[in-house]
Amino acid sequence: METLEEWIAKIRSAGQFTFDTVTDGLDILTANLVGLCFALKLGKVAYLPSGA
Repeated sequence: METLEEWIAKIRSAGQFTFDTVTDGLDILTANLVGLCFALKLGKVAYLPSGA
């Protein structure tokens, strides 16, 4: 399992990446953030839970 620090280094050196927010609902007024997803390329992703 890769650490957060390793992922930050990979994102910095990648030049480009994508991210997505993960919520517990679809209503923008009531949904809560539950995590973030990061992708460097197809099949190389990480999920960071918000901890809230």
